[in-house]
Amino acid sequence: MSKTKKVKKNKLKIMPIIIFVAFAILVYMSLYNGQQVTQKTASPNVLQKLTKDILKNGGEFEITQEDMNGLIGLYFKNPISKGEITIKEINTKMLDGEFLIEAPITYKKINLVFSTTGKIGVLDGEITYAADDFKIGKLTLPKKTIMSQISKHSKEDVFYVEDNIVKINTDKFPLNINSLEIKDDKLTGTLGFKGIKSPF
Repeated sequence: MSKTKKVKKNKLKIMPIIIFVAFAILVYMSLYNGQQVTQKTASPNVLQKLTKDILKNGGEFEITQEDMNGLIGLYFKNPISKGEITIKEINTKMLDGEFLIEAPITYKKINLVFSTTGKIGVLDGEITYAADDFKIGKLTLPKKTIMSQISKHSKEDVFYVEDNIVKINTDKFPLNINSLEIKDDKLTGTLGFKGIKSPF
């Protein structure tokens, strides 16, 4: 078997892993079940701090790397398993205007790391994620294929893919997200009340 065929065969073997991991990350990151999540108060100080800052700054907020880790801790408390695949945790890093998501996983007792880097923003009131790449370890996966598979497993009331961008539906969010960007290695943005154009 040629080297090219072996590479293609290996990529096909790990495709189900990628689909599952990407889907699980998007579901957790989309915050579509806020009521249930609010009851998980492992780190209430993070939510209190954010709420206080938002009210104090007229809808503007700033999330540091530490705050982000605290929020992820609220939403992702235990590993997720499906068959022989287990997502151990989700880690993020904000650097140079981009968002890095890393998910250590196990597949048949083999430890792997799924990662994706991209830009986060807001378009027409929806949170957007424009991925630069998808990887398993150092192996770069075809973005078009991964986005296609994410699209097949999407739910429009939660998230969907359009123009090669993942969009998170914010209809169920209690507030409008007017802006969102990574600046100085922090996630900054503004919120506003539903039905009111100007924030707060």
